[in-house]
Amino acid sequence: MQLHKNKALKRLDSKFSHLDSKVSTVEAKLDDNSKMVKNLIALLQRRLKEVARETAALR
Repeated sequence: MQLHKNKALKRLDSKFSHLDSKVSTVEAKLDDNSKMVKNLIALLQRRLKEVARETAALR
């Protein structure tokens, strides 16, 4: 009986470790995507300011 419990606990531990690894991977990808979006927003804001300046200079 104890042997079955140990095997079951080892399997659960293995599954939890696997899930933890997957969650870490997803978090890393999410962090990378968040950084990319922030950079794109900053780039867009700079470009909008440039266009506004160029448009104002034409007037």
